[in-house]
Amino acid sequence: AAYGSVVAVGGTTLNVTYDSNSNVTGVSSDVVWNTPPGVRTDCNNNSTGGGAAGGGVASTVARPSYQSSYTRPGTANGVPAGTTSVVPDVALVADPSHASLIFEMQGTFYFGGGTSQASPMMAAMMTLINQYKGSVQGLPNSELYRQGALQYSGGPTAFRDITSGNNNIAAITGGAAAHTGYSAAVGYDAVSGWGAP
Repeated sequence: AAYGSVVAVGGTTLNVTYDSNSNVTGVSSDVVWNTPPGVRTDCNNNSTGGGAAGGGVASTVARPSYQSSYTRPGTANGVPAGTTSVVPDVALVADPSHASLIFEMQGTFYFGGGTSQASPMMAAMMTLINQYKGSVQGLPNSELYRQGALQYSGGPTAFRDITSGNNNIAAITGGAAAHTGYSAAVGYDAVSGWGAP
């Protein structure tokens, strides 16, 4: 996900409100997905019932130009200063404990989740954009970052900013120690990117 030739998609827990006909009427909260302990399996491959969004700063992958153009010195809410790639670029609903993640496979409906499901949702959005535009638009990252920065300098809102939550990992009994991850913030951050398109 750290390479510039992909769109990295983080995960959120989306809570919505409904009307009396079960139609979604609004978003009550959208936070970084982190179900304790923050990982799906322990060191012995036993399920923990948890999970969390990915994200962070690469140690060796060079920062792509579309991120370098929008580092914090240029905009207060842009990409943190540095020379290596930061992920994700955007975030979408991923928490599998919410029934909003229902998918169909060969006529059967399943509940799903994780960023492995958020990423195909982003691909579906790009398919709709390609259809609307009448041609394949190619890698959208430069435009995503331009729109994200524009939003914080008086431009139109392109993303629902995810400003709370983190991808910390709690200690697992008989296993790994706790690990401090990254926290959501106003604007771009290393756990939800620019937020939800």
